Amino acid sequence: MREQKPTDLRSQRKQMENRLALAVVLFLVVVGSAGIALAYGNRALILGSLCLILGSLLFGLIWGILTLIERWV
Repeated sequence: MREQKPTDLRSQRKQMENRLALAVVLFLVVVGSAGIALAYGNRALILGSLCLILGSLLFGLIWGILTLIERWV
């Protein structure tokens, strides 16, 4: 029988957090933009998408700051 490598739970958690953060941003931008386009039309889509992208950047900034704090602690 082959020996199994030890499980690196920290690495798995970090990968999962990165994937979840990306999923949140993509969901916010894609689904939010589609909802704005359906509800208000294409002209509102431009401004709405811009706001959603800026919100996603803010989310990324906060997430990055918290990740840095987590590394230092």
